[in-house]
Amino acid sequence: AASRLAAFGALIRARLGEFRKMRDNIIQTNALVRRDNKLVWRNGISWLFSPHIWTAIASSDQGLADSRLFPDLPTVEEHLHNGICFAHSDAIVSSIRDTLSNHEIPPEFAGDQGFEKHRSMGILCFKGGLQDWLMERLPSHLMDALNKYVQQRCQREREDAHHEHHGGGHSLRSRDMITRSARDPSGIR
Repeated sequence: AASRLAAFGALIRARLGEFRKMRDNIIQTNALVRRDNKLVWRNGISWLFSPHIWTAIASSDQGLADSRLFPDLPTVEEHLHNGICFAHSDAIVSSIRDTLSNHEIPPEFAGDQGFEKHRSMGILCFKGGLQDWLMERLPSHLMDALNKYVQQRCQREREDAHHEHHGGGHSLRSRDMITRSARDPSGIR
């Protein structure tokens, strides 16, 4: 069964040279982006979910792990330090590993169909259909945890932007968020 996971990893490894490394981890990536001077929700939760998929695949493939195409998932302590608790990464990675090991990937996302190079960023993107398929197989409490984390992040970024807009606390985080949104790597769906 693990050979299915390894086979998918090997396809990515064969094309490793095509992809740029994603610099920002989950905590550093924005949940919101500026469009037409409004803060809007990033398209999908790929910015949060993709690094978990990568970790699941790379966990059984040293060549992928060494390439560090995605930064390490933040630890529970790093999440706490950042102010929004998220303690589910290990369980999500484990669920993705199980799904990729024990189920045939639907043919439309199998093989090279499951991933692509992001048009502008050049990073590895997992196709939306593959992500949806993996999310559908997550235990519901893990999917709820992902959604809740995204909501909390969006809320905080809105508050940060609001403070900055109204001349309030110029926290580095909010200023950083607005300048970074233009080149943010994670609007992937």
